[in-house]
Amino acid sequence: MPGPVFLRGDRVELRTFEEADLGLFDDVYADPAVRQRMDVHTPHTRRQEREWLESLDESNVQLLVCPADDPERAVGLVNLFDLDGRAGTAEVGAALVPDARGHGYATAACGLVVAYAFDERRLHRLRAQTLAVNESARATLDRLGFTHEGTSREATLVGGERVDRLHYGLLAREWREGRAGRTDATAE
Repeated sequence: MPGPVFLRGDRVELRTFEEADLGLFDDVYADPAVRQRMDVHTPHTRRQEREWLESLDESNVQLLVCPADDPERAVGLVNLFDLDGRAGTAEVGAALVPDARGHGYATAACGLVVAYAFDERRLHRLRAQTLAVNESARATLDRLGFTHEGTSREATLVGGERVDRLHYGLLAREWREGRAGRTDATAE
């Protein structure tokens, strides 16, 4: 059962990740096509997940994505990690369970985390990365105003084929300047 609400938007609530939530991504890791598109190539055990949860510190914000109309159902995870307060930087990432994709949850959740990072944490720059074959992640980053900053060519294998890793960035001033023109789904 998801923990307390940390951030709330029109489409999603972001709640704390609790030990009871371990196993949420079993379906993700079980699907080779999805797993490879996320650049995950090894099995995950419950012990590894528990160790990951226990290792989180103030440089990591991990939140469950729950639909606003069904807030007790976790459909994914959004994170702000490698947070460096001195430099004012962090990386953003998200993953959804298969049946939750295509409903705008990732864009809404990432939009909330980006706003939190820039408005509350006063960060200067966010980065994100995805594989070139992950079209939904690329679309989410584009909708949120991230700029494609570079490509690591043929950086990993997906289904036996070499694919590029794409690197994105977003500055606080770009977020603030672009926020007024965003749709409701991305301005939460």
